[in-house]
Amino acid sequence: MIARPPSQGRRKGARLTSGERRSVGVNAGRTIVEFPYPSLAADSTLRTLICGVALQCAPSKELVGNCRLHELKRRGRCAR
Repeated sequence: MIARPPSQGRRKGARLTSGERRSVGVNAGRTIVEFPYPSLAADSTLRTLICGVALQCAPSKELVGNCRLHELKRRGRCAR
């Protein structure tokens, strides 16, 4: 059995970002997962990193990314 990546091919790679505006996220094309270096929190763990990767690879990124902000309900607009 071949293990499939968490994104099932939606993400092509990862990149470390630095500077004051570094954050966890994806690029505009939603193909590269970006992670801050050094970490944003002093107590960040490997588990935090793994959870971040999983969230950035989730199919919900595409679902929300295709929505227009004014079409989202208030709850959706306030979600982080």
